[in-house]
Parts: sequence; structure tokens; C-alpha cells
Amino acid sequence: MKKLIALALTFTMIATFAACSQPAGPAATVAPPAETAAPAKTAAPASAVPETAAPASDPYADLEPVELIYGNGAALGAAGDLWGNMFCENVKRITNGKLTISYFGNSQLGVDSELQQQMLAGDIDIVSCQPAQTTSFVPEVAVFDLPMAFAKYNAATIDKALNDSSFTKLINEGYAKANIVCLGFLQGATFREMTSNKEIRKLEDFAGVKIRTMDSKYHLMFWQALGANPTPLAFTELYMSLQQGVVEAQENANDTNVKSQFFEVQKYLVNTHHILYLNQFLVNKEKFDSLAPAYQDAMRQAVAEATASLAPDMEKIDSENKAVMIENKMESIEFEPSFIDEVIAKADGVYTAIRSEIGSEIVDALINELKAAAERKRNASRCVRYLLGRSMGRCPMPRPRDTSLGNPIPRPTCGHDSLLNAHRRRGERSKEGYKYGFTTILQLYRWEMGRTLDRNVLSEHQSGRPRRRDR
Repeated sequence: MKKLIALALTFTMIATFAACSQPAGPAATVAPPAETAAPAKTAAPASAVPETAAPASDPYADLEPVELIYGNGAALGAAGDLWGNMFCENVKRITNGKLTISYFGNSQLGVDSELQQQMLAGDIDIVSCQPAQTTSFVPEVAVFDLPMAFAKYNAATIDKALNDSSFTKLINEGYAKANIVCLGFLQGATFREMTSNKEIRKLEDFAGVKIRTMDSKYHLMFWQALGANPTPLAFTELYMSLQQGVVEAQENANDTNVKSQFFEVQKYLVNTHHILYLNQFLVNKEKFDSLAPAYQDAMRQAVAEATASLAPDMEKIDSENKAVMIENKMESIEFEPSFIDEVIAKADGVYTAIRSEIGSEIVDALINELKAAAERKRNASRCVRYLLGRSMGRCPMPRPRDTSLGNPIPRPTCGHDSLLNAHRRRGERSKEGYKYGFTTILQLYRWEMGRTLDRNVLSEHQSGRPRRRDR
């Protein structure tokens, strides 16, 4: 029986091998599916769809090329000129060359007042300039001519007040009424300074000084309040007027003073800090609104990038130019901090005139926002000093019960202590020491700088209420 079964299995195996060794007739039926599968691979052009769709992700791909004309009155190499050139380069890069800017610097198309007239007439599209001569078109801009209004504040405080406050809304409304869009301000807490051939060390020394000023009624009013004899002259005539003694003093930013080589015809650099050195980036509103939204965004981005790149260096540029003037035998004269309040008192009439011209709302908005921004910064710094002391196991300042804004911030009870203690304990168990606690300090500092530390927040610290989320 076993032999029969073995024999049957043998025949079965032989039959199977014979079938496998048949000519490839049936196998040919397998090949067509392989060929029909091939188109599925060649159908991979479906994967080429993203390649053809990629340009659609470029917001400028389907837009018509546009050219804008940009006039700038800043001297070559001055901050305003550098700002303009950076903007043009940024726009070209961002839009892949679809939006181009024809740039005319160094007053090639006219002085500031003429450039703005051309912009409003539609002959040119963009102007960057200082605010003094914008007041003829946008009265609200006179707020920047308030004497010494910015002299007590640093760049971050000024930037907060100008670009992210109730004042920002009011000033932008003023520009809009004049058919202007302001895309940004460039400042670094540097100022217009006086140069003179007369030595000036106290307020009484300003009496009778023949000083060239910009053609601005508020500038004229300010120097008259100090007892000087102001004379408006075209900037192109200034060097020769100083050389010939037509005027004996002038006022400008230090980069302009150096580029114009006023150190050749002036003896003293008088650090008055009387007007903020501020550049505005202005665009004809009708033209701006006619651009595709992508081009509008590109221009805003280009201005923001140029400002972010240049603004941090403004103080350095100012100091370097000041050093150049000193190296060229000019004597630098500094004043005590009390000088600021003395000048403000003398120039009170200018404040009154500007309020009557543009209203108190925008004047008060600027002054109050500057004070508020400075107070927030001081509170954040005090809080960081306190928390730093806590993270290092000590407290560097007293913790009085009186928590008015004039006193140090009390011991926080909003969760900071427990967080810091946890990080400090981790640090004590490692060779890193207080690394974790210090890292937390930096995080808290960034958080505090972004918050509005008003009386409500201070009371929140002492009351122990849960910390509010940023909005």
C-alpha cells in the first residue's frame, strides 16, 4: 500500500514539473498586466503637477511688473539714504524683480517740500524725509516738532509709542486725510544737534545767535524762544553761508553734519537733543491702494526689514560721526539732564501753538504713550532684578507693603517664585549652578516686556490672582 501511495506522489510531481516547463504561452498573459502597469509609472506626471503648480505659490507670478518712482532728500550716506537703498534692494528680492523702484537720492528731484508736492500730485510715488516740512500737508505731524519731547527716552520706548499705541492710530489718520500712507519711521533715539562758531554752554548763550533752520514755523518759533535769530535757508546754500558768515550756526543730525563737512566751517558741536532725528516713509495713498495686495505687503515687509536692519545701528552711526567731528577739531559741548526741562520751560509757547493748531488729543497721546512705555520698561526691569535675586537665593531690594508705582514691585505671588525655586533646585543638583533659574529669568523678562504692566498687573502680583493670558 505504501508503495502505491509513493508511486502516486511520484507521478503527481512529474506532472507538476512538466506543467512548469511548458512554453511561455500562459506566462504571456502575465506580461500585459506588467505593460499596463507601466503607464501607471509613466502616469507619475501626476507628481509633476506640484511642479507646474509651484509657481502658483509665488504671489507675484501672475502680476504685471510695476515700477515706482522714489525721491529722497537725504544726503548721500546719511541714515535716510541708507534706509532708501535698503528698501529698494529688499523690494527687488522679495518680489523677484516684479516690483522695481527707480530711486533718486540726495535731493535729485528737489528738496523735501518739493518732493512731497510731487508725490501728492502723482508725479512720483514714494518720499522719505524728516517731518518738519510735512506739516504743510499733514498738520498732525507737527507733534514731532515738540521741543525736547523725545530727549528723555531711549529708542525702544520711542518705537513703542510711535508704532504700537493709541498715538499710532491718530497719526495714521492724519496721513490718510492728506492722501498719504506712512509705512514706517526710522529713528534710534538720536537727535538733531546744533553746530556753531559761538561757544554755547548755558541758555543765555543762545541769545542773538544767527542760526540756519529748516523752513518750519515751529522750528523758527523754538529758536526764537531761546533768544536766537533763526533764518531759513535752502540746505544746498548752507555750507557757503556758514563759510561766508551769513549765519554762524545750524542744526542737523550728526551724520548729515559729517557728510556735509560742516566741521570745516564750525567750531563747536552743541549737543542740544532738541528734535528727534526721525525719517518717515511716505507713499501716495491713491497709488498704494491701486497696487495688488501682494505688492502692498512686499513694500511693508521691505520697509520693516530695512528699519530692523538699520535702526539698531543708529546710535553707533551717531557716535561715530560725532567722533569724526571731534577728530576734526570741533569741541563737543554736553549739558546736564536739567537742561532738558529748562528748554521745555522756555519753549512752552511752542507747545501751546502746536496744541492750538492740531488739538491736544494727539499731543497728549504722544506724551502719555512715551511716559507709559518708559514706565512699562522700568517696571519690567525692576521685576527682572527682583526675580534674578530670587533665582540666586537672595532678594536685591526691599519688599514694602506700599505697592504704588513709585515703589519697588512687591514679592510676586503669581507663580513666579515656585517656578524659579523648582529650576534653582534642579540647578543646585547639577554642575551648571543656576543655569536653569537664569534661563527662566530671561523667559520671564521677555514675557514681562510684552505685557502692559499697569496698576492692574501690579495689584495682580500682590493679590495672588491667577496670571492673565496675553491677548
